[in-house]
Amino acid sequence: MPATTLETGQTAAQASLIRWLTDNVPNPITVPILATPVAYEVQANRPLQVTDFDSKQVVSVNDIGLVQPAADDLFDTLTYAPGDPEPAKRGRFASTVLEIIIWGHQRTPEDDAQARILFIRDAIKANYLLAGQLKEDGVTYWAPPIQILDYTQGGTPATANLIHRDRSGLWMTENWLPNDEHPEIRAWRMLLRIHWPEFWAS
Repeated sequence: MPATTLETGQTAAQASLIRWLTDNVPNPITVPILATPVAYEVQANRPLQVTDFDSKQVVSVNDIGLVQPAADDLFDTLTYAPGDPEPAKRGRFASTVLEIIIWGHQRTPEDDAQARILFIRDAIKANYLLAGQLKEDGVTYWAPPIQILDYTQGGTPATANLIHRDRSGLWMTENWLPNDEHPEIRAWRMLLRIHWPEFWAS
């Protein structure tokens, strides 16, 4: 039977990272120098309207892609051959670049939107850098590994595959995004390269 879906495909990798961020990065973030805890929402695409973040910060995770060869090389392809009755699987090592943007609204000239955004950035980076790293006891993690969930199955069970950070280009770039049309909007952009084992499901 031909492969019909990607068990750990690019869409599943992006969605799994969003789920991991939602489940493992503190929200709201309590910082003593800020008047109130910083709450935010994680979503798959850039906000469509300014009103989307009038009362909260938004973290958008967008897959902007990466040029890569097809998996037709001996060193690119992966084969998983479990015991019966589970069928064998075929795949490859894959990678992409994700754009993570933290959005905030400068409600008044005295507001601290930039501070709220930067504290969210620090929390995301700290937990992401610690993902899958064991503590000294060799049992518990500083932050859980980023497991890829199988969105081809009901209940989206976790697979045995993980998202791995690219050490050579961990944070490819970071910068504020200007918005001439809406100068009250603050947005901090990070480009992040990830890679993972990508298997076809049949």
